[in-house]
Order: sequence, then C-alpha cells, then structure tokens
Amino acid sequence: PALGAGGGKLPPPAKVPASSVCAAIREVDIFARADWQMSLGERAALEGLVAQLSPELSIEIGTAEGGSLARIAAHSDEVHAIDVTRERLATHPDNARFHEGDSKVILPELLAELAELERNVDFVLVDGDHTRAGVSADLRTLLASPAVARTVLLLHDSFNPDVRSGIESVAPGEHPKVIGCDLDFVPGRMAKLGSFADHLLGGF
Repeated sequence: PALGAGGGKLPPPAKVPASSVCAAIREVDIFARADWQMSLGERAALEGLVAQLSPELSIEIGTAEGGSLARIAAHSDEVHAIDVTRERLATHPDNARFHEGDSKVILPELLAELAELERNVDFVLVDGDHTRAGVSADLRTLLASPAVARTVLLLHDSFNPDVRSGIESVAPGEHPKVIGCDLDFVPGRMAKLGSFADHLLGGF
C-alpha cells in the first residue's frame, strides 16, 4: 500500500471512471506489454529499482519474451541476457547481448570473462531455471564471482516453493558478501485462475 500523512482536512477524492483509469494504465509502457509474465506490481518494482540504479552492466537470467529485458536495457548501458532458447524472443535491445544455452554453463563463463576484465556487474535479475537445484546453482555462481562485488541481485518467483527452497539452500543472508537480504521484498501470490490456479507464484 501507499500511505500519506499530513495535517488538516483533505478534500474528498474526485471520482474517476474505472474505464479512464484502465485506459491510462494501458498507456504506461511497463503495463502495456501482454507478453510480460510479471504482475503489474512486480513490473513497477523492477522499473523503479533499475531506474534508480542506472546500471552500467546488468545480467538477466531467463528472458522469455523479453518484457523485463526491455526495461533493464532501458536503464542500463549494457545487458547480457541468458536463456535456454531464443524462440520466444522476437527481438532484443541494441545494448543487450543474448546468450543461448543453460545458465549453469554460460553464467560461469560470462562472469569469468567479466572478472578477467575487472568489470563489476551492477544488477542481476535471476528468473531462469525454477528448480531448487537451478536456482541454487545460479545464486552460488553469482556470489562466488569477483565480478559480483557491488551488485543488486533480484530473484523472481521467490514465493514459489521450489525457488524459495533453492534460495534458502544457499543461505544468502549469511554469505560474507551480502549486506542485505529480503526474501519478500515484493510478496508473491496464489494464482486463482487458469492453468496455474492454486500455485504459489511471483515475488521478489
């Protein structure tokens, strides 16, 4: 929720037709994409975070149709995107380099290359392999790299039991590199409709 406080009485809020609100939301770039698999709140959180960070170098693990990649690239100088396939990605931003394949193979190689160049990764979105082992492997690889020294790591679907278990297996809050860890920075939800009904989804 968003709360405001102040003295004095406030005038009653103007009544705005719901159709006008919906139309206005559809015109906002981060809410307009139908092919982005994050909730509207997650999109807003990601946008706000990367806009504030203005990363020089970012990595995205798990690109799918490219909804989050487009917004990370909009605020980053350079992005490396990793996914097992590019079949669902029609195009990608000019400042993004796409790496096709398993993150367990590509990520260590990419980070080693960046470390050799003494580069620091400023921002990482982890949203790839959603198994316990896959999440654990990506997170351990990131935390072990010298290129991940002054870095914000954002892990999607932290409300999903397998993803949560993978994160907890690494115990990131106890890692000597980590100065802050919040498993529910943005809470997830239980899906109510469609093929994912009753599944625990989302969250950062």
